[in-house]
Amino acid sequence: MSLELAKPQLRLDLTEALLTETPNPTPQQKASAWVVAGNMANAINAFVGEATVVSAINPSGTIVSTTIT
Repeated sequence: MSLELAKPQLRLDLTEALLTETPNPTPQQKASAWVVAGNMANAINAFVGEATVVSAINPSGTIVSTTIT
């Protein structure tokens, strides 16, 4: 099963993070941050989508350990 992140929201959040230290970003800086954030969102999505998550569950149904590889 492949996991698909909420890339539009991730892109918005990354754009905001990239512009945080720029008090009055120019339109060019905003556009550049938008492109970089999109590339980062794609990279993060690909990375997370390749992860394997394995959890050990005891008989009562409680998760006792989780491994992400």
